[in-house]
Amino acid sequence: MQAWDAFLHEQEKELGKETVQRWLKPLKVVNFDAGNLYLQAQDSFQISWFNEHIQPRLKTKLFSSTGRRIKVHLSLQDESYRRHAKKDAEGQKEKIYRPALNLSQDTLDPEATLENFFPTSANELLMKFVREMLSQNSIKSSLPNPLFIHGESGSGKSHLLMAIAQQIQSCGSKAFFVRAETFMEHVVAAIRNGAMNEFRVAYRHVDVLIVDDVHFFARKGATQEEFFHTFNALHGSGKQIILSANCAPQFLEAIEPRLISRFEWGIVLRLEKMRDDETKSWMKKRAATLSLPLDDGAINFLVKTLNSQTKSLQSALHSLTLRSHLNPVRIEKIDAEKVQTLLADFLAKEKQKELNPQKILRAVADYYGVKTDDLLGKSQTKEVAAPRQMAMHLCRHLLRLPYLKIGLIFSRDHSTVMSSVKQVEKKIKDEEKETCSAKVEISRQLQLKT
Repeated sequence: MQAWDAFLHEQEKELGKETVQRWLKPLKVVNFDAGNLYLQAQDSFQISWFNEHIQPRLKTKLFSSTGRRIKVHLSLQDESYRRHAKKDAEGQKEKIYRPALNLSQDTLDPEATLENFFPTSANELLMKFVREMLSQNSIKSSLPNPLFIHGESGSGKSHLLMAIAQQIQSCGSKAFFVRAETFMEHVVAAIRNGAMNEFRVAYRHVDVLIVDDVHFFARKGATQEEFFHTFNALHGSGKQIILSANCAPQFLEAIEPRLISRFEWGIVLRLEKMRDDETKSWMKKRAATLSLPLDDGAINFLVKTLNSQTKSLQSALHSLTLRSHLNPVRIEKIDAEKVQTLLADFLAKEKQKELNPQKILRAVADYYGVKTDDLLGKSQTKEVAAPRQMAMHLCRHLLRLPYLKIGLIFSRDHSTVMSSVKQVEKKIKDEEKETCSAKVEISRQLQLKT
């Protein structure tokens, strides 16, 4: 097809001959007419690359000799373009092509790079492993497999996984990044369309599979079954698997034991959340990258107001960048007062979803099946004392409230609060299953509601 050949020639000038030779020339032309071009890809990674890099160019670059825009239909070689018979008015058979399932990876945030990732001092071992994994030729080496990263919300798991994916892809290897919810959607769509072979081609013909938030596989039987076989196929062929969750494998709930055992085959590393001082250093670095003139007062205000929540701080920085650049008068310095003016609506919305002691009390009470009044009361029975200690621990851990303030909430002396918090911390350190499971589930519920 002349129009497609001309388009490829033009892309060689813009993207380079090597890129076109690798990604576009292997696409097979299976059919075309005046307004449509049907192409076959070798694998789903090639489709994902095409959708991200080429699809936006087609609207302005691919036209027929009469000036009509040509629409490209792209699908996999194995399952794509199934032909069905249909008789037209003259009794002739017309070829109808079924579009391929959309089994592309999730979109990678261009800001989520290793350069923009701020590792805390507590994450040295994790970052050492990541750097070793990303070093030349080590993706196919005998590194522990899988790499399982766990940490609480806001610790940067998604950022790190996206950064790893982009780094691997930039080196020419096939890294396939999906969130657990996307994997589930792909499984369901493949089952409904009778296209499990297409699904398996997409997920098993990669160098590295990266799945974020696998705790969402809980109670999803078909998803866990398919992930079990996907894991085995990749692991057996020496392909690297990278997973993340909000807790260590042994504390995952409603996940099959055979999957949990496989999650523990490789190396399990915790990603620690940044301390306040580290958060402020990260803010300064990001502000400089965004050419945002934030002073120390503005940074301190944002960290305190948004409770050091990385996602909220990231959104605040992007909003500030946009709004300051749209300001008719150039802003030389942004202080705390200016932040409150520029982000008034943003901060109001954040305030509405802000985590507070009342939300923690309700979540703890719901989990343990007690009343919030019991948690604040004088009862010392085990059925109430353990939940109360957990509530105190979460107020300290999630809200970073002083012991004295927590004591005022629970009508207890601050020394009693300190003792309760330390008891919970010790149980977690000793990996006491009941306590760890309770903290993970309550924290998850609080994240869903905030």
